[in-house]
Amino acid sequence: MRRTPASRLRQQPDHEGTRDHSQGKGAIRAFGEHKGSGLALICELLGGALTGTGATGPNRRFANGMLAFYVDPKVIDTSHVFDAEVSRYTDFIRATKPMAGVDQVLIPGDPERKTRAERTKNGIPLPDDTWAAIVNTAREVGVSEVSIQRATA
Repeated sequence: MRRTPASRLRQQPDHEGTRDHSQGKGAIRAFGEHKGSGLALICELLGGALTGTGATGPNRRFANGMLAFYVDPKVIDTSHVFDAEVSRYTDFIRATKPMAGVDQVLIPGDPERKTRAERTKNGIPLPDDTWAAIVNTAREVGVSEVSIQRATA
């Protein structure tokens, strides 16, 4: 049996030329080391095998199965611990020291909440030609000038 040193699997990829995983250096590695590979495995089995589209394998046509679990916290969290624990944990993550060159640690949804608040306060930025196209379309479909003027104020 031929063994490949683990360091060969972790070589820097060659960014030149066509990106073809079968011709490049290294291997695709799951995030999170052993825990990430376990997560990838269970996702493949749930999203592939359980949904009927099949898990990845050699000589298989690509399929992208989707499996969702919907959980109602009101049903499973009758002690009302979930909201407090989510707040505690996300605050803990946000309070960690950011890496060099980054102002703060964010969690998923933070950039979107910030953008939504800014746009709710100041409006949605649109290029002039986009706004002109919206106004022209409004006129074409019969929106009154009064309504158009009210929207542009």
